[in-house]
Amino acid sequence: MATGPATGPRKYFSVDGCQSGSGQAELRAFFVTPSDTCRIPARSTALYFPVMSYLCKTVLVLGLLAASACSSKSDDNDSCNPDDADGVVGGFSTVKLSVSDTAFAVGGVDSNSTEPNIAVQNSSVVKLTVTNTGTTPHSFKVACIPSDLPAACEQMSCFPGAANIPAIAPGDSVTVTFATPAVEGAYQFSSDEDGDTSIGGEGNETGLVGEFVLM
Repeated sequence: MATGPATGPRKYFSVDGCQSGSGQAELRAFFVTPSDTCRIPARSTALYFPVMSYLCKTVLVLGLLAASACSSKSDDNDSCNPDDADGVVGGFSTVKLSVSDTAFAVGGVDSNSTEPNIAVQNSSVVKLTVTNTGTTPHSFKVACIPSDLPAACEQMSCFPGAANIPAIAPGDSVTVTFATPAVEGAYQFSSDEDGDTSIGGEGNETGLVGEFVLM
């Protein structure tokens, strides 16, 4: 039965609190406490309790759905993070690489190195300088490898475009800086200038080739 205007403090049903006469926010984890303009005066308990009960249940369901969606998204992101065999990620490396008319070699021009492969950490920053010691132009291109991640993730792991260097004139050097991929493995690099590579008897590419090994 309706009553006249209240002479004392008015009672409110808090939408976020889901209870009569309470300012506590039981669903504070999902929603911000509403302002006074969002509260409903307690004129009739019989009228407002069913309404508030429905609203509270709706708010609770929406909150649980939001939490479930966030959890599902987090699980999907985790499944796309590749394993790290050595437990080491990141860092900074400075690499010098020379390329002649017959081979790549890690080290300075006068290092007398014959090692064609570069080994650095995954998810690291590399400052690479390539010097052409040959008599014809040579380039530097890094190939992609399969990521071996679930179907919903990227299926190929690739170096960024900044790692690829177009033809370098004889006697010139080019320096680039880039981040390595997160997926560990051996990424083949080569010069794609005419005559710099060929296919061997077992189907392997030979000539001006090497590997970027991510640990």
